[in-house]
Amino acid sequence: MSSRLLINRSIKSVGFGNSAARRFNSSVSSLKVQSQAAKQALLQGVSQNRSTTLSKKASLRYNSPEGLDQVFPFAYEIIQTRSKSLYLQASELEKQIAQETNANQVQALKQQREALLVEAEINNPEVQYNFQMNQINMEVPVYRHLAKQKWSKYEMIKMIQRFETLHVIPDTLPTINPEVEVNVQFPNFVNKWVENGEILSTKVTSRAPIFKIQEFNEIPQGQKYTILVIDPDTPDIKNNSFSTSLLWGLTDIEVSLNNPLVHFDSRQLIDYVPPVPEKNTPTHRYVVWVFRQNIDSPPIQSNSIEDGVQRNRFDIRAFVKQHNLQPVGGHVWRNAWDRFTEEVRQDYGLPAGRVFSKERNSVRL
Repeated sequence: MSSRLLINRSIKSVGFGNSAARRFNSSVSSLKVQSQAAKQALLQGVSQNRSTTLSKKASLRYNSPEGLDQVFPFAYEIIQTRSKSLYLQASELEKQIAQETNANQVQALKQQREALLVEAEINNPEVQYNFQMNQINMEVPVYRHLAKQKWSKYEMIKMIQRFETLHVIPDTLPTINPEVEVNVQFPNFVNKWVENGEILSTKVTSRAPIFKIQEFNEIPQGQKYTILVIDPDTPDIKNNSFSTSLLWGLTDIEVSLNNPLVHFDSRQLIDYVPPVPEKNTPTHRYVVWVFRQNIDSPPIQSNSIEDGVQRNRFDIRAFVKQHNLQPVGGHVWRNAWDRFTEEVRQDYGLPAGRVFSKERNSVRL
């Protein structure tokens, strides 16, 4: 029995509501391998003549390991039986969710239900194949689970490592517990996402970046985000130290699981000003902070910058506290003064940059 037929039968037999049935049916196709040749090879083994996924002649002699073709059908049947049992349990939770009135209890039941749906498909060979081929639908819990697992094993660890070694935390915010993946790309850096901590030319960063915010959990209706791009390495001559500048602020951002790109029509708190480090200053860190806005909080007003928060000497901690923002992700890149910096200043109508001494003098600046 095919896994698609098995899922459909389990839905009908336990009496899912119409909306729930539609959600399950709409996700079934994304759990299947679309290529019939690849699906046949995946579920029935590869013949001794050729592989459906290897095109080079030197690789065409591949065939399934000895004995696997005989054992696999029994293992697959066990997976299907287990999957049906888990779908039955998920359907019971669906009924409880429909009857429950306590918001906290509903949230707990939804988490249990999602865990069951993940477990029901995690060992499905078609799901694993689709994930490896990046043919996924992030609305489906099992793909979100696999994507988060992959992210947390490398990209999340690297992001935290860069934030700690570059002292982004605690220089900007005290700490971070990443929940979303944040990617940054510049129009002058086509088809390449910026690595955390990468040093870029000021020519590359002269145009406003593109952001991608990938959630790994179901996004509540009405959830919005705020993005702040800051420079914590702005020279503060008066105090012989450094201060924080706000380069760009976006608010009321909406993204979806399958469309994580931030649109440029998001409301701006302040216009983008590109990184223009001054000569002989240390390499500047440019930090992107992504926040979840509290659904019950009023929207951040566009004139809040003029009313109390300046681009220069920007107090990010006070701003986050004032607007009840929850930091959920971030990114950092670096810039130093280069031969393009003055050209970028002229393009944006900025004053000429200062030139600092390479050696610290005993007299305060």
